Amino acid sequence: MQRKLVAITSICALVLSGCGLYGNKEFSFFGEHRVNIAGANQMLDPNIETFDDEHLIAILNPSEPKLISGEPLTVIDVERAFQQANNFTPQDAMQNGMQHRNAVQERLILSSQQTCNFYKDYLRRVDAYKGFTLGSLTTALGAAAAIVTGAGAARALGGAAGITSGISAEFDQAFFKSIALHVITPGIDSRRDRVLKQIREQEQSKSISQYNVQAAVRDALVYQNQCTLNAGLEEAAESIKEVRDPGLKTALAAVRQALQLQGAVQTLGASAAVSGPLPDNEMPNVALEEARQLVEAEANSISTRIKALEGRAELKDKIAPIKAAVEKQKSETLAILDGEKDKVAAVTDELTKKGAALALASNDQTHALLTDEVVATRMTAKALSKRLRGIAQHFKAFIQQQDGKLDELEATTKAKPSR
Repeated sequence: MQRKLVAITSICALVLSGCGLYGNKEFSFFGEHRVNIAGANQMLDPNIETFDDEHLIAILNPSEPKLISGEPLTVIDVERAFQQANNFTPQDAMQNGMQHRNAVQERLILSSQQTCNFYKDYLRRVDAYKGFTLGSLTTALGAAAAIVTGAGAARALGGAAGITSGISAEFDQAFFKSIALHVITPGIDSRRDRVLKQIREQEQSKSISQYNVQAAVRDALVYQNQCTLNAGLEEAAESIKEVRDPGLKTALAAVRQALQLQGAVQTLGASAAVSGPLPDNEMPNVALEEARQLVEAEANSISTRIKALEGRAELKDKIAPIKAAVEKQKSETLAILDGEKDKVAAVTDELTKKGAALALASNDQTHALLTDEVVATRMTAKALSKRLRGIAQHFKAFIQQQDGKLDELEATTKAKPSR
């Protein structure tokens, strides 16, 4: 019995050694070092993935004399290279300095992308090797336990099958938090895509004085730091899918889902009540259109009256300031309303998306959280609609004031005796 336990322990130790048995980090079965079990090998040499002082100075200041002469480099040379990169002025100081900074940052991003690609392939290989090895052992030991005739041997093999299955479950829990790997890797990509978009759309267009080379390198390091297991788990928190073994567990899960159907239907009904569309008078896009129509209508109404009064010679000069004030106020009011278009579109889109997500919420906790978010978004939409209509009403009040001035002018003119 002791020898059996020793053998079982040895098998488990070999399994836990994992991919270390294969040596080359891009090792593949029959892939000729071009592909591996998780996908294609990285296109560029691994040396581009790391930066020593010489490599960093080479991209910051390629004309550094010590690089050409081969003299030893120090941290002082690195700091000087950063300063020279900030003052990169071949022809057009501003434009070329920005281009050089962005090129340095993109070079670091390139290295980060290759490193992260390898990391994701590494996770897939670890998961595949672990699943195949421990799964095969569990199956083989379980089958052997059913075949052998001795009761002691059957118990030992059955226990070993339980051990390997338990190790597999503990491995998943310890490293992947029992989350499917095909959810974690897209989570990493999503997090990095968001950071990269911010860098390219918001930061790279800034001048050197607003966004220097050190800040660009810092953001590249932030981008690199998003390629972690924790980042993938956090990003995928809303779409977590637990790994389930086939067989009895799947059947039991289906039974549980059937028993929970009534509660799910009730939850969807409640979701629909909260996530349904707002009344038209509370939707920001409708309020914006109505506000514009009111401004145009009020402006056209007083413009028609002004045009009629301009035909009277004694009023023409006195009406001119009123006409100019109306045109100016109309232009400014429409500009304010047009400036709200992006916010209106964003709130409307957010309301639609969160309402749809609420209707599909898979558990009570998610449903409660999304309900709060939908309610908050609805309140934002209502407040925005009220403000847009308030802008139009303010313009209407202004037009009424100008109408009053026209009334006074007409009354004064009528009161004067004709000559």
